[in-house]
Amino acid sequence: MNQTVEAQIVRSIAGQSVVANFANLTAGSPFYFDDEGQRVFTAEGSAYTVSLSNTTPVYPGSTNASTNLSASLVNLRIEIVERRSQQAVGITNLRTLQVANYGK
Repeated sequence: MNQTVEAQIVRSIAGQSVVANFANLTAGSPFYFDDEGQRVFTAEGSAYTVSLSNTTPVYPGSTNASTNLSASLVNLRIEIVERRSQQAVGITNLRTLQVANYGK
């Protein structure tokens, strides 16, 4: 059940990242979601806390650290923390989403 809800959360973040300003993808983090994967706007009553951070992308297999893609691509690190399930409280699950700069 948690994996299904987390997949819904990642889909929601992916959809928002396409229309968001590229420079501000992590603005407003942390975010809160209910037990069905729907965004809520306060921590009270939420089932998941989601934190976003940017990591610098590199070409797969590249050993050249000077290759900087950050103007056109960002790795969005998604940390999802379960808040209510007794079996999973405090467990952090990590997902990564690559977001291209669409000029927004």
